[in-house]
Amino acid sequence: MNKSYRNTVEIASYANQLAGITDMDLFDRHGQPVEELFFKGKKQQAMEVALDELVNKLQLGAEQFETAALILRTESEAKDAARILKEKLENTGFDVENRFSYLHRDSTSFCKGLTVTTFYLAKGLEFDQVFSLFPAADQSPIAKQGRYIAATRALHKLHMYEYGK
Repeated sequence: MNKSYRNTVEIASYANQLAGITDMDLFDRHGQPVEELFFKGKKQQAMEVALDELVNKLQLGAEQFETAALILRTESEAKDAARILKEKLENTGFDVENRFSYLHRDSTSFCKGLTVTTFYLAKGLEFDQVFSLFPAADQSPIAKQGRYIAATRALHKLHMYEYGK
């Protein structure tokens, strides 16, 4: 099968570019361009700033999207991000009790709203809005695959974030 129906043309084209795919026929459904941002600094500092950006751009609500995800490279990064993000969202009045979940290898379910997880656990899932956060220095094959998986989870909006020195 070489036709993509899941994502917008912009998201599918971006993901195909990440994977070096050139022969995919894309369903003619357009959306906004993929947002790429780089956050300079050490891991913890850059993650804090990136998560502030996510909070500002998160579009969950009655007139917006039902699902969103923050997809990271490792379980420890996802766990740290979930802890920080939960606190940031609580401070905005976001319903973290019912609309926030951290999906890890022992999880049995997750809820509509915002999900924080790793790329390898997100495989097979789809979300209206996806935020991806990876260290820019990691260009290993597994990290490249992770970026591709994160990109292909997005149905309508994709935010690809990287951090580093």
